[in-house]
This record gives sequence, C-alpha cells and structure tokens, in this order.
Amino acid sequence: MPRVTQTELANDLGVTKQAVHKAIAARRLELGEDGRLDLETSRVRWHETSRSSTVTAQRVADEGRPDYHLGRAIRETYLAKLARLEFEERSGKLVEAQKVQAQAFDAGRRIREHLITMGDRIAAQVAAEGDRAVCYQIIMAEVERALDELAPERPGKDPT
Repeated sequence: MPRVTQTELANDLGVTKQAVHKAIAARRLELGEDGRLDLETSRVRWHETSRSSTVTAQRVADEGRPDYHLGRAIRETYLAKLARLEFEERSGKLVEAQKVQAQAFDAGRRIREHLITMGDRIAAQVAAEGDRAVCYQIIMAEVERALDELAPERPGKDPT
C-alpha cells in the first residue's frame, strides 16, 4: 500500500491541502508514524466522512463523469446570481444594456442636430453685432435654449 504526503493526497482527491489537514485534525484521516497517509485507506475514509460539497471541478474533469452534488451546487449558484440580477433590475439598480445604448445613441443624435443647426439660427444676429459681449450673450442664450430642449429637468437650473 503506497504512503503519501498530505499534499499528494490532496492532489489525488482534488481538494486543497488545508482540507486534508482539517480532516486529520478532526480525526477523519490518520497519519502514520512516518507522517504519511495510506493512500487507499485515506481515499475510502475521505469519501465516507467528507461532505460532497468538497468535490472540486478538477476531480470531476479528471474522472470524466459528472457529479450530482457539484452539478447541483453550480446550478444553485447560477440561480442565486439570476435572482440577484432580477432583484436589481426590478429595484431599478440594473437596466438592459440594449435600452441604454439606444437611448445614448438617440441623445447623441439630438445633440448633434442641435449643434449643427445652431449656426444657422444665430449667424445673422451675431454678424449684425459689433460688441463682443453681446455676441457672447447671443451664443450662450442659444446654447442654453438647446440644452433646455435636450434636458428640461436639468439639476440646478432655475425653473422660471
């Protein structure tokens, strides 16, 4: 019967070295006088005394067969994540990316249209003015009007 170290047993079982150490501390596995474990006896004792949640995906992949408990744990994890996403969506913390992209595109298009047509709307007024301060006021008034149309409920704006 081969004797192995804690690390070797952990690798064989597909668990962490800490899990093997805890099993030894809980007297579920026994160390020999040489500080090693009997491989076959330790495998049997491990499977008899360990909870199935300690099975790792690596062990399932190595054995080439699915494990019911691991599959169920994975399923429960995904169900919990879906429940959290649904909760966040319903509480308003989460929105659909496609809707946000469509709204951002629409907002960008409206801003572009306002900027492109701004020159046509105020060119004559600005050209007729010789005073730089008045030109500035005309331009800023038009920018303010365009912003009001794009976002009428802007924070900090006087509603009058």
